Amino acid sequence: MFSLRRAVLVMLLFAASGLHAAAPESGWWWNPTEPGRGFFIEYQGGRVFLAAFLYAEDGRATWSVALMDGDATTGYSGPLQAFRDGQTLNGAWRQNQPQLPDPGRIRLEAVDARHARLTWPGGVLAIERLELTPGGLTAARPPGTPETGWWWNANEPGRGFGIEIQAGMMFVGAFLYDDAGNPVWVVSGAAPMASASRYQGQWLRFGGGQSMSGSFRPAQLLDSSAGLQLDFTGAIDATLSLPDGHQTWLTRLVYASQAEIAWTPALTLASVAVPGTGQASSSRLQASWAAPAGMPPSHYAVRVIDLGTSETRALISSGNSIVLTELKAASDYRVEVSVCTAARCYLTQTANASATTPGEVWQLQGNGNSVAGLRRVVADGQVKIHALRYGSDAPAALAGRVQAYYGPMGGPALAGLAVAAANAPASTTDPLSFLSLNSLAGSSGLIRPTTPAPLVADVATGQAVPLSAAMGGGVRLYFEALGAGRTRILSVDSADGYTGRDFNRGAASTCATAADYASGGGCAPSVVIGIDTDAGGNPRIPNARQFKIGVPTQTDWRWDGAAGTFMWFTADTITGCSNVNRNHVYAVYDGTRFVVQYDGLGCPRHIRNVQAGHPMHLGGVRWKFYYGDTSDLSGALPGSTLPYLGPARAVRQRCLTGDPTRVDFADWENVAVGRRVRFLWPNGEPLSDSAEGYIDDFSIIAPTGTLDVQLLYVAITDGRIAPLMAAAVLVNP
Repeated sequence: MFSLRRAVLVMLLFAASGLHAAAPESGWWWNPTEPGRGFFIEYQGGRVFLAAFLYAEDGRATWSVALMDGDATTGYSGPLQAFRDGQTLNGAWRQNQPQLPDPGRIRLEAVDARHARLTWPGGVLAIERLELTPGGLTAARPPGTPETGWWWNANEPGRGFGIEIQAGMMFVGAFLYDDAGNPVWVVSGAAPMASASRYQGQWLRFGGGQSMSGSFRPAQLLDSSAGLQLDFTGAIDATLSLPDGHQTWLTRLVYASQAEIAWTPALTLASVAVPGTGQASSSRLQASWAAPAGMPPSHYAVRVIDLGTSETRALISSGNSIVLTELKAASDYRVEVSVCTAARCYLTQTANASATTPGEVWQLQGNGNSVAGLRRVVADGQVKIHALRYGSDAPAALAGRVQAYYGPMGGPALAGLAVAAANAPASTTDPLSFLSLNSLAGSSGLIRPTTPAPLVADVATGQAVPLSAAMGGGVRLYFEALGAGRTRILSVDSADGYTGRDFNRGAASTCATAADYASGGGCAPSVVIGIDTDAGGNPRIPNARQFKIGVPTQTDWRWDGAAGTFMWFTADTITGCSNVNRNHVYAVYDGTRFVVQYDGLGCPRHIRNVQAGHPMHLGGVRWKFYYGDTSDLSGALPGSTLPYLGPARAVRQRCLTGDPTRVDFADWENVAVGRRVRFLWPNGEPLSDSAEGYIDDFSIIAPTGTLDVQLLYVAITDGRIAPLMAAAVLVNP
């Protein structure tokens, strides 16, 4: 399998005697007189799984596998199997197919734990354990070392990885398929671990070596350009970063069921109460189980599996219960628990249980059970709402405070986007610090000009984004504007730094006239999302409307302009692609500008029947996305002309494609699985479906900086009165 023993160290083969007294040791084996061809053998629960890494008669790398039954006295035997047409190293999963007839039968007789005789269609072969580094086979394994054995992604069967670590040196082999569907293998190592939980190396591809029945011939290294990274979460779970940048989850492959310990786990999953609310947490479950009899585990390996997406997360618990956090609301999960000693985990007796997390419940603030009793967050607040929170390292007068941008009441003289400011840093001991904001309408923000400018005849929704020092600092106000009968998304930067209230580079503190918005004016905007009639605009998009940018506010309150930052915006109908009136289109920042994403048919990537979408950052690359589901407008009041959004729902992002540090369109869950978000009136009564549909302009923040407190500013009406700006708090985070 490898002509370069240090780089390729594969499997093992040597002359054996005829005594049969032990089960074979798991790991890499070879015949040292015939390097380049080898075997990965794993003994588990009385069964042996073997993969042979070798070459076809034409010199192409190929492999076959066998699952063998038997015992250490009589040996282990089973049919060799070969497959084709499965998953490539970087490719999407595809079901492999058996190659018939199979290569024949194979028999393994262990002389001792590290020496064996292999009988297969190629003859009789003596094999022995491969030592990856001097003393590696006898070196002590630190507790928590990733286990030697077969690893796979259970949702992508047909591709597997043999992993072994000896004295800090790793060797890994992968069996998979090439683009033509042929079975191929690549290896990496033996090379030192970068840390106790990380391996980084290169995939090595060989050719020209020894076939199953052929005489020895040395293999040749063909390619070593593809990189890999393995990050282990405990001893039996890992994330593999592939050469194209995407990641896949790996776990230990369990193929035996023989009980090895006395354990009746009685695993249960229970909801976690949120004190003082009468509600159960929407993001937590508690797993509890019994300890095994007669042995004190060093720890338990816990695996949390999202049954909707198959996303898997590995945890370690020192005791026999654990609170699972960062779960998705209203979602089905399976939890698996394995008992582990310092040396190994008992995989054949994994306990499992399933449960569903509660849905999110938001409570409107104020009194009673009607819109009339709600607290007005801003006295003249109405629609077009967006809010931000300044971090603790913002200028002293702003640090920790909430600031909102909104459409005020007051007629044409104030129409546009005004600013509302908090009196104090946000604090749970003073809820008015984020539930009562002071209007600065008339002296801040953007006002609709009485005479239209070319790009700005009216100012609609907006989003203020504080910028990092590398981006020039200050606040960039992105806004939707009507100009020449079409809407675009524009931007203008603040003239007062991070204060973010004055966007006029001239003497005035507001942008209010056609001259202000005209080219060369104090508020001359830049086009962020152009339309189909613009030079260099976006084909098939006649209007770009209400939008939100995914600023990772749990990382920093300032945006650093990172490539890959996403934007959702409303596009009305999409010419030739969607005749639905409410579509959300996806754009991604390339380091210079937001670029609308298109599919292979030339259509903007979009989701349908979505209104007022708002992403909420949860840390890292985790997001949730709230929206109104306009596919169901059955609750709208007859004759009402006020906006009705239908049920409020939320979807989540999961890392499926491309760069794992960014959120691609395909990473979002389909809106078909959108989870219902429910609302309570201030007195605790639930809103009717009809009442919930009149909630609009979602803007969600963590006012104190922690996700334990999540605040939703909304525009709400009862279908009869003009909307007002209110707030709801997530009761069961």
